[in-house]
Amino acid sequence: MTIQKIREQVLDLTEEERWELIDILMKSLRTKPPLAIKNRGIAASLVGIAKTDAPAPTDEEVKEDAVQVAAAMEARLDAIVTRDVAGFIGSPILVMSPEELVNQLGQ
Repeated sequence: MTIQKIREQVLDLTEEERWELIDILMKSLRTKPPLAIKNRGIAASLVGIAKTDAPAPTDEEVKEDAVQVAAAMEARLDAIVTRDVAGFIGSPILVMSPEELVNQLGQ
């Protein structure tokens, strides 16, 4: 089956079925080692290890973050830059704040 045929079939799915497919794809990617990250600084390597006092994310926020991670991996990006770093704990791709990116670019 070609990727074009898969895309056509995915677009025929309901929104709920597409979210379920995203969940299945994300779970399948978690079994693979994370992509190699270039120039990972100390601060970036600590992202995700700290707990937060913020309320738990809503289902919609979790789905949005999953889509962003999936898109970043598909595009083979090195990182996701966001003000919501805590929303990406456990991400298989590097996640950093805008400040961390600026600091890393200045090194």
